[in-house]
Amino acid sequence: YTGTTVIYNTYKYQESDILENSEIFPRTNYAVQKYAGEMTVRNNAKEWLVTRPLFAYGGIGDMNSLIAKSLFGIRNKIENIDMFLDPQKIKDYMHVEDFCNSVLRLISSKVRNEDFNITASNPHSTLEIVSMIEEVTGASLENVVKWHPKTDYLGNHRLSNQKFLDFMEFSNVRTLNEGIRQSWVSIKNASSEYNPLKHLEEAKRKNMSLEEYFPPAN
Repeated sequence: YTGTTVIYNTYKYQESDILENSEIFPRTNYAVQKYAGEMTVRNNAKEWLVTRPLFAYGGIGDMNSLIAKSLFGIRNKIENIDMFLDPQKIKDYMHVEDFCNSVLRLISSKVRNEDFNITASNPHSTLEIVSMIEEVTGASLENVVKWHPKTDYLGNHRLSNQKFLDFMEFSNVRTLNEGIRQSWVSIKNASSEYNPLKHLEEAKRKNMSLEEYFPPAN
């Protein structure tokens, strides 16, 4: 079962890593539903595995991440992309292929009836990630991204992958810089059908204020 790490009480762990046994406190409808699904699987399946990604990103197909939206905006010279993040906070982005490979390793192993938070364990501040994107693309994000810091209900969000390492002995993940470079090549060559901003654009057409859908950060 693929869960989500937003089931945790992220406010409580602003200065420390989240572990599998950290306090549960889902604050959004999405998180509540994911936690309910996780408990249904764990309480009813004879054999199960639960994996929880953090901030996954990638190239074509990535419809949500800061990285994909920024790269797409740079490619298409789009300005003022709404980003519901605090640029000062710390994030731990993991390439989606690395997450999938970690899940496959668990499935192929003899491990069962355990839950794992899957992470790159390579946290950076959001502004540091922006600097990497600018370095890779040679473009500035100053006029591309419009930050909405008060909507960042996760704040500093980083996990420990120690439990995964204890069971699987090692974790193979690409560096964030490598992943951004790979994503940039993919998005530069994407067809016109790929548009990670389409939901934001639809909301603007309907005069919807997306800030209303985010709980306050404090």
